[in-house]
Amino acid sequence: MNTEEYIAATYKDIFGKEYSQEDSDLWLDLFMYADNMDEDLAARLVYLRNAGTKLVPSKKFGYKLVPVIGEHGWESMEQYKEESKCLNPYKQQLVFCLRKLGNPHL
Repeated sequence: MNTEEYIAATYKDIFGKEYSQEDSDLWLDLFMYADNMDEDLAARLVYLRNAGTKLVPSKKFGYKLVPVIGEHGWESMEQYKEESKCLNPYKQQLVFCLRKLGNPHL
């Protein structure tokens, strides 16, 4: 099993299949980059994605995480902010992964 097959089998993009197919491949890449650094970071990203988060291009970071508020997503921005605090210990790694999505040659 190659790395991409392992990531696809290990980290499921349920939200992407149902509601956000346009960025699903990006999420699988993000899971792969994160998994290479720390499996816990990848697992936290999977949680945020499947609760309702999209990847949106960002000039500063390559991509950024944007919550989906309402139906099929988070109940409120406050809920997302509270839950996304799980990424705080991984800020540097997350920024690197998001930049790598925008520039895979990093």
